[in-house]
Amino acid sequence: HAAVERAAAAAPRVVLRPGEALVVDNYRMFHGRDAYSDPQRLLWRCWVWTERARGVPDGELCSTPGDDAAAG
Repeated sequence: HAAVERAAAAAPRVVLRPGEALVVDNYRMFHGRDAYSDPQRLLWRCWVWTERARGVPDGELCSTPGDDAAAG
């Protein structure tokens, strides 16, 4: 675990300001995020792919608790 902690401490950080967004390709970049506690801050996850994309799940994509699509 020490090696992971050292790598995390040395990793570059991207700080986003209100209105900014960061798009990451999960197949090309290993990434994480630091915790935050501001209840006004939102974290949105968007699924974007093309016909040639890898790993596109079958069915409706839903990860929001209480979203009607998740209830199926």
